[in-house]
Amino acid sequence: MRLGNTQRSILRSLVEHKSWFGEGYGCGWIWGNYSNTKRLLDSLVKRGLVDVTEEKGNMPYNKTTTYRVYRPTEAGKAEVYADHR
Repeated sequence: MRLGNTQRSILRSLVEHKSWFGEGYGCGWIWGNYSNTKRLLDSLVKRGLVDVTEEKGNMPYNKTTTYRVYRPTEAGKAEVYADHR
C-alpha cells in the first residue's frame, strides 16, 4: 500500500506500542502533538490499517470518561512486517 513516510512511521510505532489513546490523558507517546497524532491515525483508519473504538475508563481524580483507542488491524501489522522483508 502506498503510504507516506510519516504514516508508515506512525503505523510502525502503533504496532510496537499496540495502542494509542489521547483525549487529554495520553498514552505516553505522540507524533509532534496530540492533534497531529490523531490526524495521522485517522488517515490510517480510512485505509483500514488502524481500528478506533470508544472505551470507558477511570481517569485521574476518580473521573470516568469515554475516550478513543486506536489499535493496528491485521492489515496494518502486515504492512509493517512487509517493510522488514
